Amino acid sequence: MRKYAANIVLAVFVVSLLIAQQKIKVFKSDKSIISYSTSTIDSLKFRGNSTVLDVYKNDKTVANFLVAEIDSVNMNGGIFVGAGSSSSMTKAMSTTSTQPNFYISSRALISSATMMTVTIGGTSVVSFIPKYGGYKFLISTPTMTKGAAYVVYTGGSYSGGTSTNNLFLGGTFSSTGATTKKSGTLSATATVNTISF
Repeated sequence: MRKYAANIVLAVFVVSLLIAQQKIKVFKSDKSIISYSTSTIDSLKFRGNSTVLDVYKNDKTVANFLVAEIDSVNMNGGIFVGAGSSSSMTKAMSTTSTQPNFYISSRALISSATMMTVTIGGTSVVSFIPKYGGYKFLISTPTMTKGAAYVVYTGGSYSGGTSTNNLFLGGTFSSTGATTKKSGTLSATATVNTISF
């Protein structure tokens, strides 16, 4: 049985942010592997007819994948933030990913003007503003470790550091004025952590 129905990661999301992971690998059902350096990718978008994943590259070219041909996409390092603008998007990262990650579902739209932040062990590890807003989010960073305590916030403020495509790194997050959406502990065994609020 093909795994794409359960494990496809990117094809069901309008990915608004993608940075720091050196390569994205798409494993196709014919056992071939397509690899992209993330520095060459502008964005990834799933077509409205739900059958094609388009990879928009910085050189203005577009690569296309039929969803039926995708076996799985794994998260095995680096930083990844993806936002899905439809509340019906329901796919998490592959369970064979080696780096812990979140699949977050929000009952209310997180707007394109709202910052979302994840802290691990009390330290901010990623803050971002979803380019198109979103109901579903995929988040993974190397600082997410199994069994660690986490908090997911919306709002607050960020100072210093750098900002690339609404992804904030290397600065300071302040939870003053922020809303705590969820807190808990990452799984001690699984890499996929599914939460909702």
